[in-house]
Amino acid sequence: MLPLTTQKRSQKLDAMRRRNLAKFAIGFTSFGGLLWLLFFVIYGDLIAALATGFASAPAWIALVLFLTGRTRLARYLWLITMPLTFLVTTVFFGTDINPELIFLAIIGFPFLFFSWDTERRALTLLTVYQFALALIALSFDRLGDPAWFPVPPPETLVDPATIDWGVRMTVLAVLLLELTYFAFLTQKSARETEQALEDAEAAARSRGEFLANMSHEIRTPMNGLIGMIEVLETMDEDKRHERSIGMIRNSAFSLLRILDDILDASQIDAGKLSVEKTKVELRPLLEGAAQTLQTQADTLGVRLRMLVDPTLPEWIWSDSGRLRQVLLNLLSNAVKYSSERLTGHIGTVYFRTAYCPEGTDICIEISDNGTGMSPEVLNTLFQPFAEGELASRRQVGGTGLGLSITRSLIELMDGRITVDSTEGKGTVVKVYLPLEPADGPKNQPDLTGLTILCFDLMDEEMRKGMREIMGGGGAQLQFISHIEELDTDVLDPDNPPIFMVPTADETQSAHMQEAVLNRWPDAKIVCFSASRSARYGMQNDNVYLIQIFPMMGTELYRALAQLGGLLKTEDDPAPIDPAADTGKDQLDPDWSPHLLVVEDNEINRMVLSKQLELLDYEHSVTENGLAGLAAWSSGDFDLVLTDCHMPQMDGFELTKAIRQHEQQEDMPPIPIIAITANALKGEAEKCLAHGMDDYMAKPVELETLRNKLEKHLRMVQNSKHLQGKHLQ
Repeated sequence: MLPLTTQKRSQKLDAMRRRNLAKFAIGFTSFGGLLWLLFFVIYGDLIAALATGFASAPAWIALVLFLTGRTRLARYLWLITMPLTFLVTTVFFGTDINPELIFLAIIGFPFLFFSWDTERRALTLLTVYQFALALIALSFDRLGDPAWFPVPPPETLVDPATIDWGVRMTVLAVLLLELTYFAFLTQKSARETEQALEDAEAAARSRGEFLANMSHEIRTPMNGLIGMIEVLETMDEDKRHERSIGMIRNSAFSLLRILDDILDASQIDAGKLSVEKTKVELRPLLEGAAQTLQTQADTLGVRLRMLVDPTLPEWIWSDSGRLRQVLLNLLSNAVKYSSERLTGHIGTVYFRTAYCPEGTDICIEISDNGTGMSPEVLNTLFQPFAEGELASRRQVGGTGLGLSITRSLIELMDGRITVDSTEGKGTVVKVYLPLEPADGPKNQPDLTGLTILCFDLMDEEMRKGMREIMGGGGAQLQFISHIEELDTDVLDPDNPPIFMVPTADETQSAHMQEAVLNRWPDAKIVCFSASRSARYGMQNDNVYLIQIFPMMGTELYRALAQLGGLLKTEDDPAPIDPAADTGKDQLDPDWSPHLLVVEDNEINRMVLSKQLELLDYEHSVTENGLAGLAAWSSGDFDLVLTDCHMPQMDGFELTKAIRQHEQQEDMPPIPIIAITANALKGEAEKCLAHGMDDYMAKPVELETLRNKLEKHLRMVQNSKHLQGKHLQ
C-alpha cells in the first residue's frame, strides 16, 4: 500500500491527466461541430444547421465550463446530454442520417475521464447510460424507421449520402486525434517515469554514500566507548562496578545492532544484500546464538530450551554470519515478546533444529508462549518498520527492520519462513533451509556403549528431547523415579551407568547426588544448573556440571563421553583473563614484536594504544598515512595497524607505498591490518584487494584484536625462524 501522501499525489496527477484528456476531446468535438454548422449555413440548409447546433450545443457548453474551471460539471454535462442529443438528432432525421453519428458521443467514453479509484460510481452509471443510448441508436436497422416519432423527418438540401460520408469521416478524424493525443500522454508519462527512476537511483546512490559516512561517523565514537569499557573491565579488579559496566556494554552493542539493521535495510533496497557460502560447523553456530540471548532471557524472565537433532550433519555449506543473524533476530523477538512483564508468567522459548519430515531441508523452529499476534499484525509482519501490538511494541522497542531483513536473508539462502501465531498464547516460527552437508572433522563424541540412568524430574517435552539426544549418540537411556528402584546386583560392574540429575534446584540435586554416591561411591553423575556464575565442567572425579536454559547438546555429549572414559579426563580450560593473559601464547617469550599504529582520530588512538598496553605489545603511534610511512621507513616494525580513511594519505595509499618499497628492496612483506569504521559490505574485500592482510571493523573488541595479532605475528615469527634471524 502506498503511503497516504504518495497516494494523494498519485490521485491528483491522475485527475489532472483525465481533465486534460477530456478537455482535448471536448475541444476537437466542438471544433468538428462548428465546421459542420458552417458547412450547412454556407450551403443554405438551415434545418441541418439547426440540427447540428442542437447536437453540438452540449460540447460547446462543456467547453465553456472547462475554460472557466468548472471541469467536473463540464464532464457530467457532456457525457449525459451529448449522446442524448445525438440520439434525438438521429431519430429526427430517420434514414437520412447514419446511426454511426452516435459514435461522436461514445468517443467521450467515461473510462477516459473518470477514475475507478475515486469516481467508481459515476463511471459505472455513465457507462451503463451510454451503452443503453448507443444500443438504441445502433438498432435502427433491426427495429426499422421510427414511424412513431411525432414529427415527420424534414427534407435536407444536402445529399444524405454526403452527410453520411461526412459523419463517418468526422468520427474517424476525432477518434484518430484523440488516440494520438492519448498516445502522447502515455509517452509523456513514460518519460516522467524514466526520469523519476533516474532520480530515485541517484537518491539511492546518495543514500548509500550517506549511510557509509554515517556508519563511519557512528562507529568511530562507538569504538572509543566500547574499547574503554573493556579497559574498565580489566581495571575493575574487585568487580564492584561489574553490573554497571555490563549495562553500558550491552547498551553500546544494542546501538551497534540498530545501526547494522539500518545498513542491511539499505542494501536490500539497493539489491546488494548477498550471502557467501563457506564450510560451517552447525552445532556451535546454533548453540552460540542461544548463548548470546541467554543473558537477555534471564533478565526478562524467559527460559530458553534448545534441541539439535544429533543426526544432523556436523558441517554444512552456508553463510555463517547471515545464518547467525537470522537466528538472533528470531530468538530475540521470541524472548522479548515472552517476557514476564508482558505476559505475567515465566516465558519459555523452544529452539529446535532437525530435518524436515517431508524432505531433506533443515527446519529451524522457534516457538514461545508469549503475547502472540493478531491476524492484522501477521499480515504486515515482514514489511519494513512493522512491529507487534502497540502495547507490546512500546515496551519492547526496536527498529522494525529485523523481520524484513530476516526474510530477505532466508530467501537469499533459498529458504522460506512461516509464522503461526495466536494472540495471547504464543508464536511458532519455522525456517526451512536447504543446508547441504560438508566434509569436516568429526567433533561429536560417539556414546555407543554407555548406559545412562536419568532421574525422571522433567516434563514430557524434555523427556522426548533427552531420548532423541541419547539415541542419536548411541547411548542407552533409562528413566528412574527413585534410587530405590535400582538393585546393586543388577548393575553391570564392567559397564557402570552414568546418572543424570536434571534439576536446577541445588538442594534437590545435592540430595540425589548424596543418595547415589552412598550406594555407589564410584558412580559418575551429570548435574545441571541454571546459575550463570557457576563453574561448569568437572567438579571432581565423579561429577560434571553443565548449564541449562539453554542446555547445550555438545556440552552434554562432552560430559557423558568424559565421565564414560571416552575422552581424556581433564579440567575445562579456564576462561581468558584479559588482564593476566599477555596475548603472546605460542610466541617466543624472548621476542618483543614492535607494532606501528596509524590512526588520525585521537580517541581511537588512545583506545587502541590502551588495548595494546593491556595485551603487552610494544607499539608506536602516528596520526596519518604520511607520518606512518615515514615511521615505517625509519623504524623496525613487525606489523602495521592502520585506519583506512585519513587526511593527507589514507590507509590504502599507505599500503600501496609500503608494498612498492618492499618490492623494490626485495623485503619480506609486513602484515598490514586495516581497522576501519566503514562496516558496509565489500569493505573487507576492498582492503584485501589493496594489499592489506586482514580487516577489523570498529569497534574493535579486545579478544578480536588479540586473535588477529596472534595469527599474523606467529607467521612473522615463523618467517624469521626460516630466515635464521635471531629473535630479539
